[in-house]
Amino acid sequence: MKVTANPWAPARYIHHCNLLTYVSLICGVAAVIAAQELRSWEITGLLIALAALADTFDGKFARRFPRTNDEQAFGEQLDSLADAVSFGVVPVLCLHSLVPVASVSARLLLFSV
Repeated sequence: MKVTANPWAPARYIHHCNLLTYVSLICGVAAVIAAQELRSWEITGLLIALAALADTFDGKFARRFPRTNDEQAFGEQLDSLADAVSFGVVPVLCLHSLVPVASVSARLLLFSV
């Protein structure tokens, strides 16, 4: 009996050409965990730097592999998501965790700049 894969299964979009994009996303999430749990500026900064490095080369890496149009479109959307998380949400959450600000008004002033 031959088992055929469901063409609509989400796992069909997981492709090795997106490896560096996944690394960027994972490093961003790990930076938030390091900031909240370890309270370490060094580890948090290193993880954000690794996310930036992976983001720098993910497009060049992905173009080295043959991909279908669907896989290419998915990779573009995944890259946009990783950029928004790693360089939009992650720095704000890390600063919120690492900068000691006692009052609510001081926090609002810090994040309104």
